[in-house]
Amino acid sequence: MAEVTVSFVTPARGGEKTVIELDDEMNLDSSGSAKKFFRYGETAYFRVYSPLPASVRAVSSDGVVTEHGLGTAAPDVEFIPFTESNEAGTKYPVRDIVSAVWLGKSLGNVKKSGAYSVSCEIVPDAAGESGVGLLELSYSSGFKRFGITLPKKSRAEYPVLIYVFQE
Repeated sequence: MAEVTVSFVTPARGGEKTVIELDDEMNLDSSGSAKKFFRYGETAYFRVYSPLPASVRAVSSDGVVTEHGLGTAAPDVEFIPFTESNEAGTKYPVRDIVSAVWLGKSLGNVKKSGAYSVSCEIVPDAAGESGVGLLELSYSSGFKRFGITLPKKSRAEYPVLIYVFQE
């Protein structure tokens, strides 16, 4: 049985950060469980999260990459520490904040401050009165869905490159 390895590459510089993941909603086996391994000829779906998902493109060194539309997801809740700055990063691009709950000490209202960041009203100060804060954050994020289908190969190992970039 051949083993195909798919590697994702994004621009070395100048490009917006992207998060690339298998699409568990689309990659289901006959029992309804998320697939992680695929046969030649099957389409493996993946999501590219980006602040501007409509402008994301993907090309591959082999096989056929197809676009399957735009979507919005609510990633798992993130716990975000505020210790030295009133701005902190998120794993995915923030489209809209769904909920923001301080666990313990509050550092005030929370708002989106950048594509991958949120900020609070009060600057944390570990030695001072404001202290530090831990935020439980739920938010929505935009993505573009792609699929890749590979033709059968006669090699035991076969690497494939997918280059993901913003137009």
